[in-house]
Amino acid sequence: YIACRYGTTNSNSTTNTSVDVVENWTKEFDTHSIFNATTGIATVPVSGTYRISATLTGANTAYTTGAGVFSFFKVSGTKTVLLMVAGIWASQTNYLGLSGSTIVHYNAGDTISISLGNYTGSTITLDGLASDNWVTIERVGN
Repeated sequence: YIACRYGTTNSNSTTNTSVDVVENWTKEFDTHSIFNATTGIATVPVSGTYRISATLTGANTAYTTGAGVFSFFKVSGTKTVLLMVAGIWASQTNYLGLSGSTIVHYNAGDTISISLGNYTGSTITLDGLASDNWVTIERVGN
């Protein structure tokens, strides 16, 4: 069984019009040391089907509505899977939560990371709580 779970207490920031891999994670467990906590990149050790789940929460931030104003996060690396898009439909100051899960087939040596995209007009800074910002990767089949 291959599985890991990491959280981040770092307030990673993604500026407007940027897409950044989330870095600086803290290990909760990692059965095969597949995840580089500093870079935020996991290397698949064995080919198979993997479930990737993640949640990211932006700190309380002022957002202004407008055409094409959104944020997203995705599984990145060898294969890209969009997990969630959050539109900003009204000007507001609020937390921004993004959460999703997917199942993807990878080959040994492929990479997996979580990226945050920001097109909100503001900088998104994660709220710094590992309970709000985490990733799990587990091999669920061949």
